[in-house]
Amino acid sequence: NLKTQRVSELLNKMGVNHHSYMFYPANLWPHKNHKMLLVAFGMFIFKNPKCKVDLVLTGTLEVQQDLKNYISKMRLSERVHFLGFVTDEQLSAVWTGCKFLVFPSLYEGFGIPIVEAMAFGKPIICSNVTSLPEIARDTAIYFNPNIPDDIEKCMEKVAFDDKLRYEMVACGKRRISLFDSDAMAAEYLKYFDAVLNCVDH
Repeated sequence: NLKTQRVSELLNKMGVNHHSYMFYPANLWPHKNHKMLLVAFGMFIFKNPKCKVDLVLTGTLEVQQDLKNYISKMRLSERVHFLGFVTDEQLSAVWTGCKFLVFPSLYEGFGIPIVEAMAFGKPIICSNVTSLPEIARDTAIYFNPNIPDDIEKCMEKVAFDDKLRYEMVACGKRRISLFDSDAMAAEYLKYFDAVLNCVDH
């Protein structure tokens, strides 16, 4: 675990230490559903203009300009932070500093960030599709990833309820303690094999 001072240094260098923030670690692939997330986040800011909760994104930025233009039109440029590819240390700092994970993916073979959120002691709001409910079980609050209003309501629920976040973190810690390391390794291998097969074809 990084020391608090080092976390603060790293977040300052990345420009995300001014407000609290929700976090979405994902490459900018279509099924990761970034545009729907941005619509929901725009609604969240519109409904709660005084709320100082930003959105931080990491991952490969193949279509960065397209999304940046989209964000600019929505007047969210100061509230959405693209960090791009980050080192392991930087990623650990972002995880440590975030308020909660938002995960609107339309398809996941496993959902590694869900497990990472549990490990870092972070609340989770995520899609109610594919493998995600199976991995997160009762640790997460679920939304329909195709309905921005549904995503936005979950953002509000977790952002403004300290007691709920505390309960979700406790639930996540219990859940992750049930994961067997060998079983998790097998799931990772299965996921990577599926990705490699897609690339080969």
